[in-house]
Amino acid sequence: NFLLNVGPDSQGVIPAASVERLREIGRWMRVNDDAVYGTTAGPFARLSYGVATRKANTVFIHVFDWPSSGELRVPLRRRSAVRSARLMARPGSPLSYRTEDERVVVRLPASAPDPVDAVVALTLGAEPEVLPLPSDGAQVTASSAAAGKPAAHVLDGSGRAIWSAAEP
Repeated sequence: NFLLNVGPDSQGVIPAASVERLREIGRWMRVNDDAVYGTTAGPFARLSYGVATRKANTVFIHVFDWPSSGELRVPLRRRSAVRSARLMARPGSPLSYRTEDERVVVRLPASAPDPVDAVVALTLGAEPEVLPLPSDGAQVTASSAAAGKPAAHVLDGSGRAIWSAAEP
């Protein structure tokens, strides 16, 4: 869901910054509308690099944090049978992919075609089988030495921990 607080000022003019933002959204939608209209959420509970939508046999992965490794590790079992992978912004250029440790790994270009939300479309040949989050059932302990400034710990499903500690 998107909420855009755009409206005219007291003179009846829509501010230039709002107009530019709407143009940017329009450019993005012309490329990626299939990943938005008629989709449902999922099939993943959490992805460390973005979110996903789904329509029929296609999973659209909205990548907000482009992997520096050049690989997108997708928690789909190989039985989900990926038939093709592509960037929505480059439909004529298929992406290579492989399975590794029961997981689908998609090879990405060095830079994202969109710095905010680059969409990878995976066409599947079977119902998606999602791997469980590595942090499911994990016990977490957080502590802080600074009084009144607790440490925060987030398990994001990627197997890595993100810590923010209090300033001493």
